[in-house]
Amino acid sequence: MRHRLPELLTNDQYMNLSSSFRIFKNQIRNIIDVHCHEFYELAFVTSGSGVQKINGVESPIVKGSIFLLTPADFHEIVPDKNAGIQLYNLIFTSEMLHQQLMELLFSVRHIYTHHFEDEEYERMLWEWERIWDEAQISRVGSQLIVRGAIERVLIDLFRQCSILQSDFENRTARNTTDAIIRSSTIFIQHRFRESISLEQVAKHYNLSPNYFSGCFKQVLGVSFQTYVVNTRLEFAKSLIRVSNLSVTEVCLSSGFNTLAHFERMFKKKFGVTPKEYRATHSS
Repeated sequence: MRHRLPELLTNDQYMNLSSSFRIFKNQIRNIIDVHCHEFYELAFVTSGSGVQKINGVESPIVKGSIFLLTPADFHEIVPDKNAGIQLYNLIFTSEMLHQQLMELLFSVRHIYTHHFEDEEYERMLWEWERIWDEAQISRVGSQLIVRGAIERVLIDLFRQCSILQSDFENRTARNTTDAIIRSSTIFIQHRFRESISLEQVAKHYNLSPNYFSGCFKQVLGVSFQTYVVNTRLEFAKSLIRVSNLSVTEVCLSSGFNTLAHFERMFKKKFGVTPKEYRATHSS
């Protein structure tokens, strides 16, 4: 079944004002339609099986599967009829994690999914059970224990995925300015659908536009504008795969102001027009 604009799950709907995270134990028996979130989502499957589509790309999920989604990702879950899916589901805002870990995970675009087995599964399950237990009753140090466990889970997931540690070392912040530039990419990931300018982001970090622009290109290898456009294009590509929005609606939903500019940039990056991409990649 094709969808129109995927549902956006908001912080107001799902987050508590008093906390930067929530954890759930869910049993999925029916299809979870395609949606995206204002928050980050981390999930760990404890039993059952099914299929998940992240940004229109399908993959199986079974006991031991773990995945991390950002506000720029869409996903849907189809459980097997006879098995269903049982999982821990953790949602959190960027305030939950140390800035260094946010930069480790999100300063480059990457989909984090993995499958833990045997001892690794048992170790991972222990971490999730500890998070669940500490989150149920407020005790001295509970927030610190939860935060530490979440960060260990995320670091383990990062290590298991295709980004090599040497690659991270090459792009790790060497000074305060580098750290600001990498932090700005997370800022962009949350606001790329809006009208966002170099001047606006530079002001947010108390830097002059010219200095920020030069540092951005030096640290990330592309200009600020190119980074924003590429982020919008990746979002648009995913939206085409998971929805039946018109190309014009995809254009506007992804932060572009004019259809002609969107189509030109899409073809330049992906080698085909949005309509041609949809013809070969529709769900």
